[in-house]
Amino acid sequence: MAKNRQIELPPIEFEAAGSTSKEQKKLLATVEPTEGFPLMTLMCVDLIMRRVDLALFDFSAQAVPFRYQIDGVWMPMPGMDRESGDPMMASLKQLAGMNWQDRRTRQEGKFRALYAKQRYEFRIVSQGVKTGERVAVYVGRKRDPLDTLAQLGMREGMITKLAEILNGHQGISLCSALQGEGLTACWRGFLACGDRYMRDYYVIECEGRQEPEVINVNPVVYPAANNHFTPIPQLLLKEPQVLAFPDLVDGNDLNQMGELAAKKGLMILTRLAARNAAETISRILAMKPDLTRFGENLRVVLTMRLVRKLCTECRKPFPPTPQLLAKLGFPAGRIRMLYRPNIMRGDETDEKGNPIPICETCFGTGYVGRAGVFEMFEVGDALRKTILGGESRPEILQNVATENGQVRMQDELALLVARGITSLEEMQRVLTPPKKQ
Repeated sequence: MAKNRQIELPPIEFEAAGSTSKEQKKLLATVEPTEGFPLMTLMCVDLIMRRVDLALFDFSAQAVPFRYQIDGVWMPMPGMDRESGDPMMASLKQLAGMNWQDRRTRQEGKFRALYAKQRYEFRIVSQGVKTGERVAVYVGRKRDPLDTLAQLGMREGMITKLAEILNGHQGISLCSALQGEGLTACWRGFLACGDRYMRDYYVIECEGRQEPEVINVNPVVYPAANNHFTPIPQLLLKEPQVLAFPDLVDGNDLNQMGELAAKKGLMILTRLAARNAAETISRILAMKPDLTRFGENLRVVLTMRLVRKLCTECRKPFPPTPQLLAKLGFPAGRIRMLYRPNIMRGDETDEKGNPIPICETCFGTGYVGRAGVFEMFEVGDALRKTILGGESRPEILQNVATENGQVRMQDELALLVARGITSLEEMQRVLTPPKKQ
């Protein structure tokens, strides 16, 4: 242990960058005595304990402000000065096999760590910017499997209804979510919802962009120079029942998908990025597909958003007013307690001036983990007529769907609030549209 190390470091084991064990050990032995190694070690443990997915450090001439992304939400953190930040980042870069002296060109590296019997991968990306340098630290960890819609949090009744539609004879079914907010996970659950054991499923993917395999969904990979319809003639000889297209480009794609559905009797699955089911349809219509073909073939639109779950160790109960329950759609007296997050900065004291310890589960954020909240439009006569009429405004599509019995996303969110799974603040965050730039 280096002489400049004055504190006892937590029991974390690092595996430095390198292609062989000898190279990794040699690099670690070089980094351990450096000035910034103790602070780098504490920072890595902090990222692990707080369940950080991404940390962003901005080095300016005077200071190093940084923030953490936890459960999809950015958390500002107390910054550090350059005297501490520079050696810490130098050690981090060295451990990842990067040139710590180069603060201008783009670099990328990684290393691994073992802490509390779990392995983590740290990926470092640095880039010089006008104000100095920006460094992103991505933390990879083993996560619970999210291979089905049930694991994502969809209600059993909704799963059953969706499966009935996807197991239908033919049509186009849409799946949507936001980029970086569960689009891939929702797509995997969407693929897994239908009967993949009695029906032949194929997913058509571009070479180099394949996603993790879903059991009993056969991947068909086409060269990047071609398009996703190139393998279709040969694939049709196998008499598939379901074709899935993860890459939806334009209206012509939809026209060809509609033709496959109508003429070959196939169920076509595809996806795109959108905030809710009405916006999904609106974005599809903006692609200018053949309205008749699309409107007649559309069967269902499923959208997922991710909501942060309240920390059950420290959440705070409060009795809702009748007015609040009415806004949520519940009768007065139906729900006795709702919950809010116990957000702490770390410097709070009780009435006697004693420090109040931060929750060891959520580290003062008030939330732990995320759950999916779903909105599903079954395309009935009224909504189909609206689409065939060329109406593309999301608010109109939403009103037609709601008037014909489709459950709104805000109603699904209200159920999660009522069950104490999430908070009113989180419900508002998810439902509030982004500000226009």
